[in-house]
Amino acid sequence: MTFWRGLSVQADVIYALILRESRTRAGRAMLGYLWAYIDPFMWIAAFGVVFYIMGRSAPFGFDIVTFFASGIVPYLLYRQNLSAAQGAYNANRALLV
Repeated sequence: MTFWRGLSVQADVIYALILRESRTRAGRAMLGYLWAYIDPFMWIAAFGVVFYIMGRSAPFGFDIVTFFASGIVPYLLYRQNLSAAQGAYNANRALLV
């Protein structure tokens, strides 16, 4: 029974850390969570407008929105994770001691 109790405590700790990180990044307001969805759409729309004005199209007959989404979304995920990882140790140093 000790193993299952320890596993339950560990799951509670991980849940608390995830909740703390999400509230730290997005704030307590729902607008912060909404911004996580709006930001990539704004990037895609901006690039789409620029390409439309320039008269360019996506290669190989792809839809321009799909073309940009397949490149911008992974880039934004990489960039945000990298910047979060850079400050993760210093932000959580008190939890590691």
